[in-house]
Order: sequence, then structure tokens, then C-alpha cells
Amino acid sequence: MRHHDHPNRRDRRQNHLAVGALAILATASASAQTGPLIVDPPSAIFCGQPGQAVASIPFTISTLATPVQFITTGVTSDGDWLTVNPSFATANATPSYQLVLGLKGGLIPFANGIYRGQVILSRFDGSRLTAIPVTLQVDPAGCGAAKTGLFYSSSGPLTFQLPPGALAGQDISLFNTFPTSLTAIPADSTDSGGDWLTTIKLNLTIVRGLQYPFPLRIGVSSQGLSPGIYTGNIGFDTSNASFLNIPVTLAVNPLATTQLSATPSPLTLGVETGTGTASAVFQLTNLTGVAANVSLKTNERWMLLSPDGVAIPPFGTATFAAIFRTAGLVRGPNKGQINAGTLTIPFTVNYGIEPRLTPSLNPVNISGAGSQDLTITAAGQVSFTATATSGVNKPWLTVQPGTAIASAGSPVKLTVNVNSALLPPGPAVGVITLTPTDGSSPLIIPVNVNAGLDPQASLSPAQLAFTSAAPQTLSLTAPFSGAYAIQPVTLDGGNWLQVNPPFTMGPSTVTVQANPAGLAAQTYQGRVIFTNVVTGAQQSVPVTLTVAAPPAIAVSPAALRFRTPAASQSVQLSSVGASLPFTAQASSLLTVTPASGTTPATLTVAVNPSAPASVAPGEYPASVIISSPGIATQTIPVTIVVAPQIGAIVNAASLQPGPVSPGEIVTLYGDAFGPDALSVTFDSFTAPVIYVGAKQINAIVPYEIAGQPSTQLVVTRNGVASPSLALQVVETQPAIFAGILNGDNSFNQVARPAAPGSVIQIFATGEGLVPGAITGSVTPPAAPFRTPSAPVSLTIDGQPAQILFVGEAPGLISGVLQVNAVIPDTPGPAARTVVLKAGDRDNQAQAVTIQVR
Repeated sequence: MRHHDHPNRRDRRQNHLAVGALAILATASASAQTGPLIVDPPSAIFCGQPGQAVASIPFTISTLATPVQFITTGVTSDGDWLTVNPSFATANATPSYQLVLGLKGGLIPFANGIYRGQVILSRFDGSRLTAIPVTLQVDPAGCGAAKTGLFYSSSGPLTFQLPPGALAGQDISLFNTFPTSLTAIPADSTDSGGDWLTTIKLNLTIVRGLQYPFPLRIGVSSQGLSPGIYTGNIGFDTSNASFLNIPVTLAVNPLATTQLSATPSPLTLGVETGTGTASAVFQLTNLTGVAANVSLKTNERWMLLSPDGVAIPPFGTATFAAIFRTAGLVRGPNKGQINAGTLTIPFTVNYGIEPRLTPSLNPVNISGAGSQDLTITAAGQVSFTATATSGVNKPWLTVQPGTAIASAGSPVKLTVNVNSALLPPGPAVGVITLTPTDGSSPLIIPVNVNAGLDPQASLSPAQLAFTSAAPQTLSLTAPFSGAYAIQPVTLDGGNWLQVNPPFTMGPSTVTVQANPAGLAAQTYQGRVIFTNVVTGAQQSVPVTLTVAAPPAIAVSPAALRFRTPAASQSVQLSSVGASLPFTAQASSLLTVTPASGTTPATLTVAVNPSAPASVAPGEYPASVIISSPGIATQTIPVTIVVAPQIGAIVNAASLQPGPVSPGEIVTLYGDAFGPDALSVTFDSFTAPVIYVGAKQINAIVPYEIAGQPSTQLVVTRNGVASPSLALQVVETQPAIFAGILNGDNSFNQVARPAAPGSVIQIFATGEGLVPGAITGSVTPPAAPFRTPSAPVSLTIDGQPAQILFVGEAPGLISGVLQVNAVIPDTPGPAARTVVLKAGDRDNQAQAVTIQVR
């Protein structure tokens, strides 16, 4: 075989192909050198019973740097069971669902066992990027037998020591790390002593994730038990066949020193910077059958305790308050303890914190049995647990849900419930504790039931009226031992009413201020409520704030959006009352006219004509500022969208416009193209880009558009898409690249003509669909070589030329066609016309010639 017949012998030819128009192809390999892929999740596990349907698993693929085009290959070592869709994609810096892994037919095709496979992600040039390991677990128990997570408790074993006739309890947290939520049914049992161990006996839904623990209360009672050691167990049956057992030991000891129980304990409080005083409510329960005289003590001078010298009846509960003077605190945690006889209650006051959770009510006041909604907002996103504390013997207070996530834009509604059957006679005080899971300080919210009016307190004056922000004073008459939380409440829910200090002891004077800033012209209603932190009883005074309408300029529309090239837009200025003077100033990307005037007026806003030429495609913020003496400045936000513009698309070989064919190498002309990264799509299919300049792009038309009558071309840069360009799709659109080679690999030209009967080498594009070729892939350098579906023929000076080889050019991007042909050995002119035909279309309009001697 002559060397002309073998396309692999291209040692010198490779150097020549980097010349002229074919230089665009040499950039393909370099542009693929990008950062690694980020795959989430990093692996996949399918599990179930034989023949069971299994859901597919989506994956997000992203990059650390520039976009990466990749192809996927599913490889299984023990059976052809794994599917991957799609077969190729582009990963960007923003994570998005790019791949879906599943089982062929959607059903498990095997008997019991463990089957393994992997998905390989590679570049179009064949270099490997990463691999995703895949496991298929087939078991009669289905997914329940798959060890993909844990169900466990934060506590255990549990040990209690009580005197005879006492009660106690402990909260534990349940965690679920399985991929889905599970249902757990707790069951308590004892080895001896009867029914001294209790817990809730309901179906509990334990959601997945360590951020969402499920709180569960464990209770024990030594009533009717003789001194000794008793053992029991809390067991859980779950919906996924996981098991959990928590051993419980109760030591009944007549000499046990634990006679009082404190809730909550330890006591933790977060106090914001600038707060004068703060308080936290706690309860002491007498666990014995005799009355307990309680005297509270602490060594911290910045803390007061109220009341003192209380007698708690057998199995009774009393409420106390710890009052903190922040002047004695240091920024950060302040630790200490409260001593109630032999009981020690540790406490931590975290001073100088930023507020994390904000309740709509604090405290919560309920008359008798019933419920009260409590809305919680947060600074940022905060996951927290909600627990209710009331009587240890008869817990009358509950809160639902037990876990939640709150944020500024998504508040959470909690429901506080009071069980009348368990309420003690008279006023009762409970506590709702919201504990963030990130370890920040909890929020303590007292709950007052049947508190009524405080007969020991009176307020003067009986009401307050504001017309400005000037502060006013409010006098409290009360016993010196009285401790009061002061809460401003507005009927419209706004925060225009403030008090200082928010806590006081005994007779005192409080400063009240109403801030009209930002409020519309009307009369607002509110109250200042004084709550006795021990009894929950209250006194309050009504407050009114009258806001007059200020002079103002109204702007319509309130915001503008331009997409270049864009026409101007109008903004209407109006005023309340009399006409007002104004000045208008635009940022550098805009123009505004007129620059000044009086209301009413019409402004004309336009994009600065020189601005789009100086910035890359993207969304750019701008503004128009309206000013008037003595009036708040108005800012009109403006968004300017600078988009790439497609001017024309031509065949990269002929540089002539026309329809496009699958695999054709094309050149796009336009504005704001590069040189940074962008994407080119034909419909939803990404086109490999082999050259990017400010006004030019060379790309490959995806093979996937084959068979369509038309396609939409879009260029996207910096997340901004160009207007789409509609193109006709044809089977072939052949064109020859400049630089035809003679048989000795020299360029055919006037100085180097070819002999009749010799071989020439032609490189072209637009040959159409190539079976087995992947868009953007490189043709292997060794046989067999892919050939286009459409038949290819060649004429020289109107005479058919013998074709020795036709196929995709070895070592170049698929879409570059190589044709080796013999020049007819007949007389003719020196310059002879070459016409390449693929399918039913040819390149006659291109006027390509060769020189023949």
C-alpha cells in the first residue's frame, strides 16, 4: 500500500495542520486542562429485595475553577446493571444536578448478595477525571438490612438515686443518621419493683441528621418501693429494624441527700450587650413526703434571688427568679452557682451575645387551660430544640414541635399548651427553653397561667401619649422584694416602643420612648406591661403614638432593569402636599435627565452608551439618587444586564453563512464574547468551544441536533445569555479548509504544483453525522477510522477523482474530514477547481482550486 493510502503516517503532516485556518483545532487539548470535579454525594448505595423497584440517585457535579466538559462511562465488575444519564455534561462552579444513577429497568435483577461497580468521569480527550463507587446490596430484608446509618441515644445507661416516695426525670436525645426518617416505638420495662419506670408510648418520628435530635423524657418514681437497687430498660422498635436499649438503674436510699430537684438545671442565659438587667425563672420541686424549707444563696454580687425563705410542701413545686445586674458581668461566659440547701444549681450568663432567636411574646400569658401560638424568628438560620418545664410531679406545660429551624425570612410557629387537669390551684409559672443546636445560649421564655393583676403594684401615669421621639417616664410603686420584667407590646407588631431598663426591683422609674422613624402617618397603639417574675401577675399602661405625615417624594417605578442594547425608561416623581425641589444623580453606567427640577416631574433614565463597551457580560448594579433639602434621599436601584451579541455564524472552512450540519466546525462573529470562559449551546446541547476571542468563537455543532429541522443558538457568558439565533439544520454542509497538501506533504501552491495522477490530501468539515463519534471527541490515531453516514465524492476540474481514503482525520477533533484523492491524469488548466460533495450538498460556492503542472 502506498503511503498516501494510510492516514496514520502523518509525522510531517501534523506540523502543517497547525498553519492557517486549521490552527483553531490545536487549542482543543489545551482548553480541556481545568480543575478537578466535585461530586456530591461521593458514592452511591442501592439496596432492596430481589426484583424490587429502586429509585434513581441524583448527583450534583461542580468545579473549583473554570467549567469542565466530561463524558461518563458506567463500569460494573459483576453484571451489566448500572445506568448513567446523561452520557456527557458540563460542570460549572455552581453545583447543579448533572447525573442520575439507576438500575437498568428500575428493578433489582439479582439474587441476594453485594454487587459493586463504578462510574468513571473523563474528559473528551479520554483523560480520567474521577470515579464514583457504586454498591448494590440485595437482601430479603431490603434496605432495613443495609448498614447505612445509626439510631442511638445521647445518654445511657441512666442511674437515679432517690429517697423513698420521691420522683425524678431526665431528658435524653435520640439521633438518626440513616438516609431517611424512621419511626421508633419506646417501651419501658422493669425487672422488679413494679411500674416505677415511665416514658411516652407513642410512635415517634426521628428525622435524619445530627442537627435534629429528638428529645424524650424518662421518668422514675420511688413511691411504694423499699430501699434497694432496681433495674429496668427503655427499648425501641424501629421501622428499619434498628434496635436501641437504654438500661436504667434506680437506687432507693433513705439517706439520699437529693431532696430537691431543680428545673432547668444547669441554668443558662444569654444577655445582649446594652441590657441593664436580666432574669431567668427556675423551679424547685420537693421530692420527699415532708415539707422542705428553702433558703437560696449565692456568692455572686451581681445576682439577686427572689423570693427567699419559702416552704415547699411535700411533692410540691415553687417558682424562683434569678436577677442579673449586667454592670457586674464581663463579656463572655459568667459562671457561678445557686445553693438551695444541699442542692447546687450551676448557672452560666453569656453576656454580650448577638441575638439569635426572637420570640413574638416574652413572657407568654395564658388564662386557664388552653393554648397560645408563639412565633420565633432568627438572625440567620438557627436549628433549635424547644422544651417545656413545669411541675415535676404534674407537668402541665407542653410545647410543639420539639425541634425546628427558624430564619429571618421563615419564622417558626410554636404552640404552647396548658393541661388544666395537671394545673396547681392559683397562679402557675412555667418555662419554655429554646436551645440552639450550634451551642449558642438558649432563650428562656416564662409562661404565666392564671396570674391576673398584681395587687401589690401600681403605675403612674395611667397612660402615655407620644407625638415625637422625646422620652417619658413611668413610675412603679411596689414592695422592695418585688422583681418585675418590663415588656413593651405594640398592637401592630412593630418595634417602635422601647423601655429601659427591661427589669427592675421594687419602687422605680422606667424610661419609655416611642420612635416614629419609618412609620406611616397614623395613630399607633401599644402597652407597657410589668410582670412579676415570681407570680406572673401583671400591671400595664396603654401607650399611643401619633405620627404626622412628613413631606416626601414618591418614585414610580421603584426599580429599573435594562438589557443592552436598551432604550431609555421614564420615572415619575410626585410629592405629598406642595411641590418640592429635587436633584437627580445617576451612577457612572447611567444617564438621567433632567438633573434638577420641582415635583411633579418625569425623569428619563438611559444606559450610558460607552458603558457596555467597557464591561464584560453580566448583571451590574447601578442607581439613580433623588435628593431634596430636609427630605430623606430616595434611591432607585437599577440593574444593567450586559449580554453577548451574536452577529453572524459561518462555516469555519469556507467562512460562508448558511445552514448548519451536525459535527460542523463553525465560526461565530459578534461582541462581548471573551476571552474568559463561556458556553455555546444549540438548543439544550452544549457545543465544545475550541477558540474564544473578544469578537470570535470557534465551536463544534453537536451531533445531537441531527434530524431536527432547526436549532436555536445561544452564547452565555458570566451567566448572561445572548438573544437566541434561529438556524436551519441540514444533513451536510461540506467546505474545504485552506491548505491542501501534495503527496509529499507540502502545501499545494503556484510554486509547488501537483502532477497529474498524484495524490492530494484535503481537510474539510460539514460532512454530517459520523456513527460512533461523540461530540467534541478526538479521532483515535490508529485504525479503524470513523466514516460519515453521508456518501462523499470529489471532482477536479469537473472530472471525478479517485478517492483513496475518506474518514475522520486521525488525531484531530471529530468533525474534521480527511480525503486522500488522485488528480485525474488528463489535460487541463494549471488552476483546477475542486468540488467536495457530502450527501446531496457540495462546496461549489467556495471556489477552491489546486495547482497542477
